[in-house]
Amino acid sequence: MIPLLSLRFPASPSSALFHFSTSPPFSSRFTKSPFRRFLPPTKPSLSTNSFSSTSQQLGPQGPQNQQPPRTLFPGGYKRPEIKVPNFVLQLDPNDVLADDNALDFIDKAVSKWVGLVVLNGGEGSGGRVYEAARSLKAVVKDRAYLLIAERVDIAAAVGASGVVLSDQGLPAIVARNTMMDSKSDSVFLPLVARTVQSSDSALNASSSEGADFLIYDLGQEEHVNTAMKAVYENVKIPIFVVNNNSQAEVPSYTELTKIFKSGASGVVLSLEDLRLFTDDVLSEFFNTVYTTNNKRQDESIVELEMADIDRGSHQKVGVAGFIKVEDREKQLIEKERSVLTKAINVFQKAAPLMEEISLLIDAVAQIDEPFLLAIVGEFNSGKSTVINALLGERYLTEGVIPTTNEITFLRYSELDWKDKQRCERHPDGQLICYLPAPILKEMNIVDTPGTNVILQRQQRLTEEFVPRADLLFFVISADRPLTESEVTFLRYTQQWKKKVVFVLNKSDLYRNTQELEEAISFIKENTKKLLNTEDVTLYPVAARLVLEEKLSATSDVGKKYREIVFAESNWKTSSFYKLENFLYSFLDGSTSRGMERMKLKLGTPIAIAERILSACETLNRKDCESAEQDLSSANEIIYSVKEYVIKMENESISWRRRTLSA
Repeated sequence: MIPLLSLRFPASPSSALFHFSTSPPFSSRFTKSPFRRFLPPTKPSLSTNSFSSTSQQLGPQGPQNQQPPRTLFPGGYKRPEIKVPNFVLQLDPNDVLADDNALDFIDKAVSKWVGLVVLNGGEGSGGRVYEAARSLKAVVKDRAYLLIAERVDIAAAVGASGVVLSDQGLPAIVARNTMMDSKSDSVFLPLVARTVQSSDSALNASSSEGADFLIYDLGQEEHVNTAMKAVYENVKIPIFVVNNNSQAEVPSYTELTKIFKSGASGVVLSLEDLRLFTDDVLSEFFNTVYTTNNKRQDESIVELEMADIDRGSHQKVGVAGFIKVEDREKQLIEKERSVLTKAINVFQKAAPLMEEISLLIDAVAQIDEPFLLAIVGEFNSGKSTVINALLGERYLTEGVIPTTNEITFLRYSELDWKDKQRCERHPDGQLICYLPAPILKEMNIVDTPGTNVILQRQQRLTEEFVPRADLLFFVISADRPLTESEVTFLRYTQQWKKKVVFVLNKSDLYRNTQELEEAISFIKENTKKLLNTEDVTLYPVAARLVLEEKLSATSDVGKKYREIVFAESNWKTSSFYKLENFLYSFLDGSTSRGMERMKLKLGTPIAIAERILSACETLNRKDCESAEQDLSSANEIIYSVKEYVIKMENESISWRRRTLSA
């Protein structure tokens, strides 16, 4: 997003498994786990690359001047994976250096319960912090993430996973770039966390700065639930809580459970605190929290389904997201599922360290899910406004600055979205919102962060999601059509063989139809060259005007949006109806477009399988070449040894003769 193939091979910074002439990575996700052992991926470097998408240059500097990326995504990096619920172990240098038994206990803790280790370094001397960090790195290894508080220099020097910054610390982007410069052979982005003490600071750190997770210091808050509720509802990244408001020196089992139930992703504990909990208590604790979380989610889903049934509108989505599917199509779908399941088994045996096989597993599992439409484009191109216009309500936030910071899934429900919160924050950087929009009955819509955002984490989110989408709406702003970042991203989408429909938003900026036609012609001519196709679908729209008309139409009794469009014959809004007509024709399985929808749906896992297959072939070919080179070297050594043996035998015979003749 993802981040593709993270294969554990000897480091080779200058090589890459996948080569893209643009800048194409796969990411990780935050996955829920009750109390499983936390195993973040190792930091591999990948071998050579067999992919070459195009030789066209990007701007003044051609791809030959760019460093080849190490994954299947344009940025060349993956997002690290954080499992929740989890514990954060916070240490001082003295905890590590003064206690002889500390490292043994830490070794046990990271093998069972602790997912992140934070070494405080802000006030300690650089030498002691560095020494403690080295010792921790040797113990923690790759079983948990090691982060250094404030000291980016020490984190970079010891190869830590990232840094934890205070409210007044370095900007997150500066810390991340500094870490990246020192870890040029890593395919994973450094983790950057922020310690916060207020809801405003938490929201700013997660959205504006792009922090990976937060450490929330409750301070002297008297009510944990009240303090966390406002933060949890607005912040979409994991939040680990420091509980300093307890009367006791150590938080009790009940207090820890209360913190997790309030919405926190984990708790920050000191070494002394953690030692007071036995393995049985921690195991029971995680089981309780995990069961509670699952129960809460199940109740939410049942509530939605029961509400739909009560309204008589609940429909079971059939095969591949279609209600009505002929037997012939069902057989085809089941055959594809069977073939891809076998392919997964082959891939897992051929390349067991290839983490991105999970992408294909997810795609096969989602064959029965509704059609997935992803809205992509630069920030401020009007993606959220286009979605709101399609849905007929102002569901999503709009603005001139990046407003979509996470992947946002929109699914159908008839519950009134104004009366009850219907959004669920998932710890994998995704927000799922249930809305009563009719179009969502047979299609899920996904809003993505902009392709040109400054924050790399958000950029990775969009890139990693593209392979999962069945259809892409690429929103282009009329005031800056086909920018360099749009060209780069378009080339990347074609490596996954995605169908792209272009939406030229803000077309009302053009003064007349002639200017509009010139812009359409420019975009089509260039996209035909970029995508190497003659079939380019483009719809000019003015999403904001359409949304305003739809909202006014709903307030006008008896007057419908389509009647307004045709009555006014306004070219600035009527073209949006054509876009809607195109989309609704996709929902009709009896039409040619409806069949194309099924083709795209079934083509998603196939395209992913082809990419992984090609990568496996490349990997195996390189392995064979390396093995042949090793064999050749071994044969040369054996030949040299044989020659040396013959030489030694001749010399031995010669010395024996001399000895006998003396």
